[in-house]
Order: sequence, then structure tokens, then C-alpha cells
Amino acid sequence: ERPELVSGMFFLASPLKLFIKPRLFVNSAKVYLNKITPRDFVARAGKRAYGITENDKCFWRYFGWLPRYFELFSEIRSVRKLVSQIKVKTTVIQSLKDEMVTKNAGKYYKNLTSARLLYLENSSHFYYTEKDCEIIMKEFGMLFDNLQ
Repeated sequence: ERPELVSGMFFLASPLKLFIKPRLFVNSAKVYLNKITPRDFVARAGKRAYGITENDKCFWRYFGWLPRYFELFSEIRSVRKLVSQIKVKTTVIQSLKDEMVTKNAGKYYKNLTSARLLYLENSSHFYYTEKDCEIIMKEFGMLFDNLQ
């Protein structure tokens, strides 16, 4: 509503179009059952993001997440309609191996002259490889530097 207050935006794993992949459920099960191998970086990142503790096996508590997801879906529909109005410099970074957000979510930004859209080759929704983290930090810095 007040674009003069916004100098730029940075979107990471922007969920404008969802497609839940089976890997999400597999990782969730690994987290819940605490069956994560030391080299399973994606499941370990999911564990940090989900906030599930090893001692909390009361699965019915997690049903409380459902209303939050329905709120998220409603927000996604609202935001999709607003994306075309973005006029400020915007960097959008999506992950090609995202287990929740389809790469097609980037299509909402493709026609924006103010947006720069990048895809990370090896990262997921919660886990970012070291190389991709460097890209994210570089892009964030470039956006910030260009705003000053």
C-alpha cells in the first residue's frame, strides 16, 4: 500500500505454487522417528525447521499445524494476485530440488522488469548447500548494495 517505504525485496523459496513431493513425507517421517543419518543434511535441516524434539512423540499435537497450512494457502492465493504490481528491485531465489515449492512458482516473476530470478541447482526448501549459501549471500549483498 505504501511502495515509497520499500526499497527492494528478497524472496527465498517463494511458495507461490506448491507441489508436495513424496520426499517431504519421507523426511518428515525420518524426523518424527528420529531416524536421520549423519550425512542426511536435508532431513537434518527439516528437523531444525519443524521444531520437533526427540522426546515429543505425541503426533496429535502436530494436527495443530493444519490450520496454519490452510492460512498459508489462503495467503498464497492473495499474494499471487499482487506479484504483478511489484515495481521495486526484487531478487527471487528458488531451489530446483524443493520438496514443497515447484520450480514453476518462478513464472509469477518472469515478466517483472524489476525482478531477478535465480534457481539453485542443489538445494531444497530447508537445506542449502554451501555453494548455494554463497550465492544467496552474494545476491542479498548485491541487492542491498544496489539500494544504497
